[in-house]
Amino acid sequence: MQLISRKLMEMGVDVNGVLNRLGGNESLYLNICNKFIKDPNYQIFKDALSVYDYQSAELRIHTLKGVAANLGFVRLELISGSLLQDLREKQISSLRQDVSCLSEEYHRIINILSENQHTIV
Repeated sequence: MQLISRKLMEMGVDVNGVLNRLGGNESLYLNICNKFIKDPNYQIFKDALSVYDYQSAELRIHTLKGVAANLGFVRLELISGSLLQDLREKQISSLRQDVSCLSEEYHRIINILSENQHTIV
């Protein structure tokens, strides 16, 4: 198993679950992770919140939640789900804390992927 996969597993990413769905193709998984680095949904979500466009924010966090689930980013998926619920229930006061948690987890993942990007096939 490649170093990047081990680092992701250490932070709670369900690498093995995704690899099972991908027939054990670690190179494919890492290529998909590489595409996640460029995925715009996180930034568009943050931009939408900054202008109080909660409808767009809801769409983007829903998309991010799905992407996180597909990549085994369990914690990011859970936090995105919480934000999605906040937006759907108009719990705007809860957003600040959840967005902070989202940003922290998102950047942890991006940092690992970015520092190891040259090892991703």
